Order: sequence, then structure tokens, then C-alpha cells
Amino acid sequence: MELRLTLPLPPSVNHERFGNHRRTPAAQSWRSAAWVLATDQKNRAGWQTVPPGQVSRVTLHWHWPDHRRRDADNRHKPLFDLLTAAHVWSDDQWSVIAHEDFDVRPGRSGVDLVVNT
Repeated sequence: MELRLTLPLPPSVNHERFGNHRRTPAAQSWRSAAWVLATDQKNRAGWQTVPPGQVSRVTLHWHWPDHRRRDADNRHKPLFDLLTAAHVWSDDQWSVIAHEDFDVRPGRSGVDLVVNT
């Protein structure tokens, strides 16, 4: 099975929460909007939630809005937590990044991802 999703850029874990507790307003706004998009795209594709114990291989292609220095690793956790909440998989413990790449697209930031089981 293969699922293709296009989502807005997730917040960095450095800007996702106040301390270790509440999400920042920007992170909550991203999560709400991205959840709607992920759920809609998943449902239109007829995707079934990946059961626990089944490995999901994820390909990520980041689209940065400019040439500023960024650390994509800090965006994995919010993204994978969102995909768990949207029932793409049961548990992100079984998800691995198979490939990751990026480009710079002024005026169009986001992430394209492909989930394979």
C-alpha cells in the first residue's frame, strides 16, 4: 500500500510547546489544519490504518520557503505525531524514514510524503 500526502511545514520541536506541556498557538493551529488535510487525503485514497507491528517506510521531501538554515530532524516528531493522530498508522514506533530530501521554493513551503507498507 502507498499513501501520498502534501502537508504544510510542521513546527520545529523547539517551537512546538511551552516547556513540555501545552502546544503553542502556532503549533496547535498547524496541527488542526494539517490533521484536516491528512485525514481528507487519507480517506480519498482509501487508506486503512497501518496496524501495530507493521513497518511503515516514509519518504519525505521538504519544500523550504527560503535558503535559511533548517534542521529537518526537529520537524519529524510533530509530523509523525500528527500522522498517528490522523490514523495513518497505529503507532509511529514502527515508522522509519526511508529517504529524505529538500528543495527551496519561494512562496511554496510544505512537505510531500509517501508512506509505504
